[in-house]
Amino acid sequence: MNRKILVITTAIIILTMVVIFANEATNIVTDVPKTVNSVELSDKLFKALSIAGLGFAAGGGAAGIGLLSKAFIEGIYRNPETTNKMLVWYFIAFALIEAQVLYTLFFVFQLFFAK
Repeated sequence: MNRKILVITTAIIILTMVVIFANEATNIVTDVPKTVNSVELSDKLFKALSIAGLGFAAGGGAAGIGLLSKAFIEGIYRNPETTNKMLVWYFIAFALIEAQVLYTLFFVFQLFFAK
């Protein structure tokens, strides 16, 4: 029951953010002064979306690491003799999850600071 409430609440928050962001983007596009270049505007919007993507990647990485840690602790409680073997795989999985977030970070920096 709690998981359903969490999923529904998260979906409502994300949909609300999308509607607000779409409304703001529409206001930006319709209220463009004559001096602003449309390429400049799309560049700013692209940078904003890339930063939002970085936030989603960081949140997904954090959720993945949390689930990985939960499974690792449960595995230790179930079979304490295999702690050393599980620890190796834990660090490998942790590094792979964190690498995905770092790849996204570097990609966003490249997009953000590219001319």
